Amino acid sequence: MIDRVSAREHFIALTHLPDSAIDLGEAALWIAAEEQPGLDPEPWLERLDELGCRLEHRLRGARGELDRLSALTGLLFAEERLRGNAEDFYDPRNNLLNQVLERRLGIPLTLAVVCIEVGRRAGVLLEGVGFPGHFLLRLARHPQVCSTPSSRGGCSPSTIARRCWRACRTASSTSIRGCCALPARDRSCSAC
Repeated sequence: MIDRVSAREHFIALTHLPDSAIDLGEAALWIAAEEQPGLDPEPWLERLDELGCRLEHRLRGARGELDRLSALTGLLFAEERLRGNAEDFYDPRNNLLNQVLERRLGIPLTLAVVCIEVGRRAGVLLEGVGFPGHFLLRLARHPQVCSTPSSRGGCSPSTIARRCWRACRTASSTSIRGCCALPARDRSCSAC
């Protein structure tokens, strides 16, 4: 049986790996195991592997990164019916990856972990982007292409700029510089 101490030790061991070697899904499952003593991450890692394998088959006809992203979101949000928990955003189960996979219900951050890990297993590389009041994903090879992890749609640079501008207008003057999610070279919001 996996107890809280060994779950924490497994998680800490992962943090000592280079970033590129860390399986974000495994790390999230060890966090969940601390909250749910006895949780075995292996079946849930196998579930991510299975979803990654299914995605890999769908990618054979993909023409580019947008097609690949569309295949990922189609698999997870249309076929698997993952969705954001708008009814009970603060339900603690929304933060536990095994519960998100089982219930197909989560918050943008945990849905993003599913997207990142399923995508990684199939060669669709995504990065998380913290955004004022939200969490986005972007294609690692095309960082100007963003998507919300709780929908099938993407965000264009102009949409990101508008959201950034709104966030900057409501932020205090001391926090305006840090309000945009994109690195300075990628910002299309001249006000920031």
